[in-house]
Amino acid sequence: MTTAIANPSSVVARIVAELDQNPEAKTLLLRTLLTDELLALPARTDRIGEGLDALTEEVAGNGRQIAENGRQIAENSRQIAVLT
Repeated sequence: MTTAIANPSSVVARIVAELDQNPEAKTLLLRTLLTDELLALPARTDRIGEGLDALTEEVAGNGRQIAENGRQIAENSRQIAVLT
């Protein structure tokens, strides 16, 4: 038979306070409760952030190249106009 806890939030508050005082126990509890996939999220988000940084740099480089191509096209057009 299961006994209901009179005040579940106070029980949880006590457990959280205990875990805050004992990081090793907190790590063990998290390892027990969370799936490997959830535990891997911080590393995955770090990799996603690194990928976004690289993509941002690449897009900026593309923007610079497009601007340079536009300048070159304008110069070529000017030269063609002079020749015709």
